[in-house]
Amino acid sequence: MRRITLAQIATFLGLALLAVAVGILLAVHTVGWLPLGEYRAIAVVATAVVAIDLCAILLYRIFLACCPLR
Repeated sequence: MRRITLAQIATFLGLALLAVAVGILLAVHTVGWLPLGEYRAIAVVATAVVAIDLCAILLYRIFLACCPLR
């Protein structure tokens, strides 16, 4: 089994934090301004979950295109 280095952990955390930040910002700016009344928070959270997942997949694919695994 290979050792996981500190650089690999930092890279993973950086990509994960970037995906979460972009997903939340995307959800707030796309659904947050809609006049949904009491359901606005539910719509923003649901959109954020989907956006975070899509951003994580996209960032991972871009990262692998730039820095392929050995």
